Amino acid sequence: TGLDFNMITSLLKTHRLYTALFRVFSCGLDDFVTPLEILLSDARRLVSVKEEQQAVRYMLDKAILYVRYCLDGLSFPSGEIMDDEQRVFRLRIEIVLFLL
Repeated sequence: TGLDFNMITSLLKTHRLYTALFRVFSCGLDDFVTPLEILLSDARRLVSVKEEQQAVRYMLDKAILYVRYCLDGLSFPSGEIMDDEQRVFRLRIEIVLFLL
């Protein structure tokens, strides 16, 4: 039995595998904003749980690194330069609009 996209993303979210989630969305759907929304939503939900503070910090550090890579035109997490300059330009706009 194969896994469909929804099953994969559900498993990644359940196990907090955000790096893989970023990769699946960016490579599979050319969507760089949705995984960031998911990570920040999860962090917001956990921020009031004292036992999860270290996890929240890790999540926010990962989000900052991801945004930096996107704005620098680098693939996450490999750091390879993205070849499509038009896509990088649109990606930067998408990320900045999301952050605003």
